[in-house]
Amino acid sequence: MKNTRENNFNIIRLSAALLVIYVHSFSIFNTTKKEPIVSFLHLGFGLGEFAVTVFFIISGYLITASYIKSETNFQYFKARVLRIYPGLIVVMLLTAFLVGPFLTRLDIKSYFQSIEVYLYPNKRHTTFYGNKFFTWIIYRKSLSKCC
Repeated sequence: MKNTRENNFNIIRLSAALLVIYVHSFSIFNTTKKEPIVSFLHLGFGLGEFAVTVFFIISGYLITASYIKSETNFQYFKARVLRIYPGLIVVMLLTAFLVGPFLTRLDIKSYFQSIEVYLYPNKRHTTFYGNKFFTWIIYRKSLSKCC
């Protein structure tokens, strides 16, 4: 694998992201219409499902490539944590303390007195759980190093 970022993953991810926005626009604007493209093509699955599947496949390739390039498991996990957690923490804090007060049915004082506001970032945090395929990759890489 070449050590470059010059590939078509970005355009594929952009296309999938635009497709997700397109699909969500029907919900956002409270329309009862179905996705016209799905209705026209008689696909049997939604375009949103397709876009999410594309994201998972591309993520699998990129994460696997990142792991293979890492010299140690610790280096890999450190890089993943430093890539994921800063953004995750910022988004969780912004959601709880800036966006939440505008979307709640509670008054501002009651909102900030609610313990749920302060537990929100911790409750929504599920990174690194339940990925059996990832565990299999680590197992295989360990075998290749020792045997």
